[in-house]
This record gives sequence, C-alpha cells and structure tokens, in this order.
Amino acid sequence: MKRFRFELQSILKLREDREEEAERRYGRALHQLEIARQRVEQAQAELHLCWQGVNNAATGGCQAWRLEHVRLYAHGLKERLEQLEIQRREAATHVQQALSAWQIARQKREILAKLRDRRHREYAAEGNRAEQKQIDDRVSATFGRSALFATPATQFS
Repeated sequence: MKRFRFELQSILKLREDREEEAERRYGRALHQLEIARQRVEQAQAELHLCWQGVNNAATGGCQAWRLEHVRLYAHGLKERLEQLEIQRREAATHVQQALSAWQIARQKREILAKLRDRRHREYAAEGNRAEQKQIDDRVSATFGRSALFATPATQFS
C-alpha cells in the first residue's frame, strides 16, 4: 500500500503559518497594551504628586506666580494623561482585534487538521481491510473456504 498523502498539506501548512503569525501579532498587541497601561499609571502618579505640590504650596503660603506655574504644569499633565488613556483604549481595541484574528486563524487551521486526521484514519482503516483480505485469501487458499467460517471446535476435528 502506498504512503499516506494529504492533498491539502500545503494549504494546511499555510494556515499553520498564518495562525503562528496571528499569535505573534496578538503577543505584540498585549505587550503594547501593557506599555500603555504603565504609561497611564506613571502619568497618574505624576499628576497626583503635582496636585500634592499645589496643595502644599497653597497652604504653605507661596508666591502667586509660582502657584500658577505649578497649576499650569498640572493642567498639562492632565491633558497628557487623557491622551495616554486614549492610547491605552486604542491598544486594548487592537488586542481584541488581534485575539479575534488569532481565533479565526486557529479555527481555519483546525478544520484542515481534523480533515487530515479523518482521512488518515480512513487510510489506516483501508490498509487494515486490505491486510485482512490478504490474510483471509491466504487462509482460504491454504485451508479452503470452509476454514474461514469454521468455529474453533470444528476447525480441527
């Protein structure tokens, strides 16, 4: 019997490669999301410290121009934080899109892999049937047709 050959193997390989690439894109998107989260946390901490400085300066009796300067700096930090939040949300959306693309790629690969496995089982079953037929033919040729259907008790009587 000839070797098993899956006719769609090249397409299966292509789908495996696409799945791996989608998985890598998902990993990169997760990494970018984590970076965006860290930037937001850093900006929040910096803004919190700045507002503490404003409060301390206001209660400590500092000059008005210095207080206004710190307040403007805090306002700039708040705008920066808002921009970083937008980037974080965009990164989260990108993660969801990458995850969805990876799941679709995996499903497409699994469909062909299951088809390959089913055809391989059919191939193996056909081989087993052919082998059993050869054995039956040899037994029949050696002992006659009745030996195939004889029960163990009557076979050697």
